Amino acid sequence: MAGFQRVEDIQAWVVAIDLVADLHARFDEGRVKGSYWIRDQVLRAALSISNKIADGFGRGSDAEFARFLSYSRGSAMEVISCLHVLVRIGLFTAEEAAPLHQLATLCLQQVSRLQGYLTPGRVREDNLEAYHAL
Repeated sequence: MAGFQRVEDIQAWVVAIDLVADLHARFDEGRVKGSYWIRDQVLRAALSISNKIADGFGRGSDAEFARFLSYSRGSAMEVISCLHVLVRIGLFTAEEAAPLHQLATLCLQQVSRLQGYLTPGRVREDNLEAYHAL
């Protein structure tokens, strides 16, 4: 399926897991610690990125995988939106949010590229190699 043997081989999934870990670490610090409403929202959205990649991969078809990657992209955009809110309401500075925003954007790009490589039948091997080269 899409040339991957395990979900752990999918770079977009790895980056999404990194994003969850980085966000979790950031929320355990200082002034953000008690802001449960936004903390829960952004962590759930970030976790949803990797979970939807895994869910789609586990469905066994490229068409289903591509559909779940679309949901994953939506979750990545939700994380980016939450980061803007966090800056706007003063819980993160722009400098604090920047590396998280970059990681969320990288995740979004990788998921989008992977989705673009999927076809109703199968992934062309040259496209899969280009994805891995990201």
